Amino acid sequence: MVRRRLFQPRLGRQTLYQDPPAAFSPHYTLNQLLEDLLRRHQFERSEVAPHLERLGLNKHLLDRRPGEISGGELQRFAILRVLLLKPSFLFADEPTSRLDPVTQQQTLRQLIELAREKRAR
Repeated sequence: MVRRRLFQPRLGRQTLYQDPPAAFSPHYTLNQLLEDLLRRHQFERSEVAPHLERLGLNKHLLDRRPGEISGGELQRFAILRVLLLKPSFLFADEPTSRLDPVTQQQTLRQLIELAREKRAR
């Protein structure tokens, strides 16, 4: 409980940078990076699957390292990690810059939909 409170102020505000390769260690798989986030913030693994589906990410992608996937997939993984934190404010610096035009539109729609859902609560 005390540990959770230490992270609370930072969870309300999250930043999504346009250069995800610089944000993730190349030595760990995406699954290891995700497990670290889940463990630190005491989230359930079951919270991951709906976001993977919404962002069009295959769960087998998590077995790879950041350098083994496309820039667009890594960008969507970065979005996944931020969304798991359920921030009140998301500062996004060109969040779709590494995505193809179709995926850009889909991802922006998902972010807008999630923002509307959060506001409705």
